[in-house]
Amino acid sequence: MLRGKNGNICLQFDDAAVIGNKLWFNEAGCNRIYCFDIEKGKIASALEIGGETEIKNLLFQRIVQYKNDLYLLPCTAENIYRISLGTEKIESISYERSTEYNTHEGGIFSAFLYKDKIYALNTYEAELIVIDCRDGSACIADEWKNRLKYKEFLGCRFYFSQAVMAERKIYAFSPESRRVLEYDTVSENCSFIEVDLPDEFFWASVYDGRFIYLASIGSNRIMRFDTEFKSSKEYRVELNGKKPNGFKQLFYRDNRIYFVPADIKTPGCISLNDNSITFLNYPEEIFSSCFFEYGNSLYCLSINTGELLINKDDALLKAADIVAPDNDRYLYIKFMKSISPLYSDIKNGKLENKVYYEDFQDALDMFVRHIAVKG
Repeated sequence: MLRGKNGNICLQFDDAAVIGNKLWFNEAGCNRIYCFDIEKGKIASALEIGGETEIKNLLFQRIVQYKNDLYLLPCTAENIYRISLGTEKIESISYERSTEYNTHEGGIFSAFLYKDKIYALNTYEAELIVIDCRDGSACIADEWKNRLKYKEFLGCRFYFSQAVMAERKIYAFSPESRRVLEYDTVSENCSFIEVDLPDEFFWASVYDGRFIYLASIGSNRIMRFDTEFKSSKEYRVELNGKKPNGFKQLFYRDNRIYFVPADIKTPGCISLNDNSITFLNYPEEIFSSCFFEYGNSLYCLSINTGELLINKDDALLKAADIVAPDNDRYLYIKFMKSISPLYSDIKNGKLENKVYYEDFQDALDMFVRHIAVKG
């Protein structure tokens, strides 16, 4: 729960898809998908995913667009969902899941659209889910499954932290092995490549048309490989004493690799022309969640201020506030659920962190607004 600069309750987001002038994103704490009109600067509509718990963190971590449909790929949700934007019809997509670990959750952090299919990597189960967008069917890639079931790595539970798509091939990386799993989406062949990777957990990746970039979650290292992993280059991100301890996203645009740090509250970029590193200028610290393109501009979502930011000459300018409608019942429920433990702590004199007081005030404000709207 976050308070914007003007006192409004901010929406929190993890991933977004742009269709026309609309930005579609999931709210990080409830089963709602919001449509934000970029030109008008306000929420245009919201859809409820009825098959999921109303209030739950990180239901969907990835959103993929295929024509006029949105695919919601689960993190803690139990199903994949397809939204037909023309009719706003929502349907769940099922597939035969692994029963070996029985997480009952998706854990999908990497997903790619290639032709008419979506390839989604289930981190928890080390499965590659193939969704055929033409008929809405989904299954586990057989050859992928066969390569892993013989425990070719450590003979214990295995998972992938990150994957990247280069042309028609998917490369998956695990902190448990220095071997990369390569999957050809056309031939469906699956094989391992020996790579001299550092002993780190990679959490972000991108392909620029020639090279693959991998970013660590535990250091300021970004690595570059060719698609055969025969040559490599290393970037160490640091500027004016700022040294990120990991990255959440990499984004390629105009011969630059934009990065979202995991801890430093300022995004930046690496110029591939001269290898220079720049942190984008903004008057205060922000936590950004992702970059995306709209029109001819690069935008950034700020999750701690609830703002849509636009990049102008390496300076981030506010384009709009992304705030919750005053009569949003689902956020009202979400915020009011936070009152019970907070009220108990206040009563017992246990609250010491200013953030908790702000959370409590946010919940009270939403309660007052909800009552006012209800009349």
